[in-house]
Amino acid sequence: MTYADGHLAREPAATALTDGRAIDLTSATQRVDELRAEYQAAQPWPHLVLHGLFPDSMLTAAKREAMQMTASELKRDANRAQVKDETTHLPGPVSEELFRFLDGAEFTGLLEGVTGVKDLLPDPTHVYGGLHRFPAGGFTLVHRDFRRHPVTTLHHRVNALLYLNEDWKPEYGGYLEFWPSDMSAAAKTIAPQKNTLVMWETHDQTLHGLPDPLKCPEDDARVALAAYYYTREPRAEKVKRRGPVVVRRPQDPWTAGRRGPKQLLSTLIKPNKAF
Repeated sequence: MTYADGHLAREPAATALTDGRAIDLTSATQRVDELRAEYQAAQPWPHLVLHGLFPDSMLTAAKREAMQMTASELKRDANRAQVKDETTHLPGPVSEELFRFLDGAEFTGLLEGVTGVKDLLPDPTHVYGGLHRFPAGGFTLVHRDFRRHPVTTLHHRVNALLYLNEDWKPEYGGYLEFWPSDMSAAAKTIAPQKNTLVMWETHDQTLHGLPDPLKCPEDDARVALAAYYYTREPRAEKVKRRGPVVVRRPQDPWTAGRRGPKQLLSTLIKPNKAF
């Protein structure tokens, strides 16, 4: 396995946990044909949602690590398109072990088998990924993802999101929404419950977000680990040309996602920056 920055990955050892269970993909890999069919049939565009793949104790510990991070250890994006805290510097040993697994050959092979995207390269720097922590009031408007890695210029091809939130109540909101290209209605909503893993091939038509501000308690947050995967070659199948990065829902005001002067200036200075 070669990483997106060109260095070789080391294979992670089986993860030993307090409950004695290790991360085991055997069942998923044995069902890869079934999972691929489920992925391809999903609406509004191919994706797969898996539950219970990771040991609960490991995810509980990872959420604890995330919540112990201070504001100074996180980068806050707060603009008209989103409010969230994030970092590429992982908060502790459990989170680091989870990412070693997500970046490893076994999991990357599962992504290739499900999505059909071959020769995927993980990114050990986790640019734009890593830990995503949405506080009360946090949101991300429906959007298209960035196309290229800002350093290596590799092609961004697949996303994997792993949620860490135990007993996440519906009234908190923060559901991941998948939208069709005509933006007629949300075709899929996914609760960010602990041990929910979501994967999809990303391109200009895979519109997604969590556009309504969170209503969770002030001492809680919606936490996910975000891993992005790349290829050296672009996607072979062409899709419709790129539109705006942020896309309004029918119920959104016309000002939703429109950039203020600071964001416009930032775009001119750093055109590769994903919001």
